[in-house]
Amino acid sequence: MRDSKRRLALVICLLVILLSPGITQAENLKLRITVNQAKIHMRPDARSLVLSIFRLGSVLESDKKIGNWFRVILPSDKNGAQITGFVHVNLVEVIIEGPEKQPAEEVSLEEEKPVDKKPVEEKPSVPPTETIEPTKPIQPAKAPPPSVLQPSAKSRIGFSLKMHGGKSYLFANDINDHLQATTDYWNDRGVDVDGEFDPLQNGIEFGGEFIVNLAPHIGIGLGGGYIQASSESTVNNVWFGYSYQDTARPKVTAIPLTLSAYFDLPLAKRLSFTVQVGLGYYLGTFSWDYSYESEFDDFKENWEGKSNALGFHGSLGFEFNFSSRIALFVESFGRYAKLKALKGNYTFEETFFGYQGQESIDEATLWYYEWRSSLTGNYYPTLEFNDEKPEETSFVKNIREGEVDLTGFSVRVGIRIRFN
Repeated sequence: MRDSKRRLALVICLLVILLSPGITQAENLKLRITVNQAKIHMRPDARSLVLSIFRLGSVLESDKKIGNWFRVILPSDKNGAQITGFVHVNLVEVIIEGPEKQPAEEVSLEEEKPVDKKPVEEKPSVPPTETIEPTKPIQPAKAPPPSVLQPSAKSRIGFSLKMHGGKSYLFANDINDHLQATTDYWNDRGVDVDGEFDPLQNGIEFGGEFIVNLAPHIGIGLGGGYIQASSESTVNNVWFGYSYQDTARPKVTAIPLTLSAYFDLPLAKRLSFTVQVGLGYYLGTFSWDYSYESEFDDFKENWEGKSNALGFHGSLGFEFNFSSRIALFVESFGRYAKLKALKGNYTFEETFFGYQGQESIDEATLWYYEWRSSLTGNYYPTLEFNDEKPEETSFVKNIREGEVDLTGFSVRVGIRIRFN
């Protein structure tokens, strides 16, 4: 009989411990948002992807604390999948904290209690949850729903628009070699020269790109833009006693269509280092306007040709994030591309001692060669516009089609706008 009572007391004590409400919620916490907006991150890291944003007073459930972060349980997505995220301890307060698991009270079979104490009626101690359970005034009347300012955890693709402008520097080798050779020839002849032709180098550019972020730090961009470089310069010289005034106005424009890959490396909370590499297809136009005037001889020639080129580019830069949606950036950008097989209409007019002459050539090609002067004995890079290839002689060598070299670099600044 005594053994039966002892076993009955042991069973009742175990049931009381197992059915205690503090045991099933030992590790559960209820958190209240204490700031206007609290970001929920994918990982316990302020630089990780933001899954959602909750407003002041929202109540969340947490099942774990990792360092200074609580892991919280978010509402299920459209497919019913459970989503978890992390919120920083400075953004919340604990309103319900489950008690720590209490070990089951050990009941010794050797220790027998008198029957009149009725151990089966002994009430267990009140669990700590009953003492800290919040009253109704603490809870907000209506808990606001989660903000939809950020994409759900299921989405991993983001979109952004990048717009830029800046100053560019082009090599334009054949054009600049011809301009420099003209001045060199006059100097070698001992002609009195005042000034020199400005090279075709400095220009402007602007454009934009639509970027798809396949991962937090990797993106693919499709873009377009506009590049322009031009110069205008006048050189005065005296030749055989006559004063000449020569003016050159070369100009190049291009519309690049680009495909780029983007990589960014976070350096600080708001600062990132960016890398870009890609391909570009350039729709180019080059125009040449040259003239000279003297007391007895006036000359003017015009030519404009078009060509397309495939090239590649890359950039290094820094991006400063003002917010989760807007960032400013500055970058050093370089490209390699050459316009070849340029063809266009060519015209020239000349008046020499009252006699006039003119000519027009359709589909004239831009040619480049080196011409040797019999007076100086030196070779000078030269441009010519003709529908036929120049003939190679003892005075002409290295004949080829002329090129407009778009290769160069630029410094660009701009803004990036993220849509999610």
